[in-house]
Amino acid sequence: MTADRIIPKSFGIARRFILAIVIFSTALTLAGTCLQLYIDYRKDLSNISRQLAYIETSHLHSLINDIWLFNERGLEAQLKGILALPMIEALRLERKDGPELAVGKTTSRHLISHTIPLSYQHLDKTVPLGTLHITASTDHVIQRMKERVLLILFTQAVMIFFISTFIFLLFYHLIGRHLAVMARHASALTISNLHEPLQLERSQGCPQDAKDELDLLVDSLNSMQAQISDYLTERRQIEDTLHEQATLLEDEIAQRQQAEEELNVINCSLEERIADAINELRRKDTLLLQQSKLAAMGELLNNIAHQWRQPLNNIAVSIQTMQYLNKAGELSQEEMDRDIKAVMDILFYMSGTIDDFRSFFIKDREKREFVLQEIVEKTLNLLRSTLDDKGIMVKVEAEADVRATGYPNEYAQSLMNILNNAHDALLERQVQGPSITLVIRQEGSRSVLTVSDNAGGIPQQILPQIFEPYFTTKGPSQGTGIGLYMAKTMIERNMGGTLTARNTAAGAEFRIEL
Repeated sequence: MTADRIIPKSFGIARRFILAIVIFSTALTLAGTCLQLYIDYRKDLSNISRQLAYIETSHLHSLINDIWLFNERGLEAQLKGILALPMIEALRLERKDGPELAVGKTTSRHLISHTIPLSYQHLDKTVPLGTLHITASTDHVIQRMKERVLLILFTQAVMIFFISTFIFLLFYHLIGRHLAVMARHASALTISNLHEPLQLERSQGCPQDAKDELDLLVDSLNSMQAQISDYLTERRQIEDTLHEQATLLEDEIAQRQQAEEELNVINCSLEERIADAINELRRKDTLLLQQSKLAAMGELLNNIAHQWRQPLNNIAVSIQTMQYLNKAGELSQEEMDRDIKAVMDILFYMSGTIDDFRSFFIKDREKREFVLQEIVEKTLNLLRSTLDDKGIMVKVEAEADVRATGYPNEYAQSLMNILNNAHDALLERQVQGPSITLVIRQEGSRSVLTVSDNAGGIPQQILPQIFEPYFTTKGPSQGTGIGLYMAKTMIERNMGGTLTARNTAAGAEFRIEL
């Protein structure tokens, strides 16, 4: 593709540029010519007006006197004198008392008429004498304007031609020829010759450091060519790299597909193993729960044995006393009824203990709302004998009507495991004045129960491990290590609460939130 096809000759920048100059210069010349002609025309009309004013000031007085004195000869001489003035073509005098008098003849095409009233001042009275009609010719004005138009148009045309030619040559030398070079370079530019820079045809005497806007444009184009060339080179390298990576990726995909097939085979057996492992974990959880219940039952049976020891002794003493008094014949019916009632009260108390023991391990079928203080009292009643026997003081601080939603028996079992843990710690460390404090309160929408002791706390290094299954600091014969684990499981997993432990200044504190 050639530069001529890119920029047609009829629409070349230089041609449009010179055409715009010619049109603008012509329009400006015409406007200037019209303005000059208008000024000259007004000036010539002004000269005619001055001529008429001259007639009024110089000839009018003599003309009026001749009319007043009826000096026909002098009057005719006055009119001929006025007619001899430049641009005056005809005169016509209309008199009040006398015939009309006319001199001159109108032969011009362009005329100006002027009328002057004539009057005479006689004895402080103005006497009208007539009217003087003056006809002036403007043909010479029009002719002079035509001559000036032709002269101005000719001189301006010559000037426009030379100026336009100079501007065209200057534009071509400074801009046009360089634009042509740039157009040819752009039309011949391809991917294969991007490395060839654009160079303008500068004259030999032009200094190298005197760069103009075209030089800056050329530098920008050359820089852009270099950047495009670098970009294409980099793109080819990237495409080659991508092709290599695509090949590697295809190999990797094939290997991955093979690995997936092998993995599917492994997954089939792995799913079976996972299912077996889950079943085994569930079986172990069930076993742990059973072990925890058995351990709790053992603790409760031990507590019940403590609780029953004194009542059974009281029953035995009452029966022996009644038997002795009966043999001696000293047992009255009133005394026998009183002793039997006392024995029956003890038996009813022991029967209630059995009911508490049985209900303690009944599994709750669904969550329900319960009062924390009732659960705490129920649990403490089962442990009261053991705690009192060891001299452990139990203190309960409770806000009124603090409620929670969950499984009451599991909550009680968790609390029993925590109390047993505190009981064992107090006995193991032989604390003077052992005590356990239970605090029940409402914090926002959650119920909180804290159980704290004064056994000195849990060693910091094992504190994070106390809720793990089978973790214990006691010997094998003293604990299973599943009590706290099951307590945390029942509180958090089954009821959605939290069970945490921390050390205080006096000992350990367990916190249950629901």
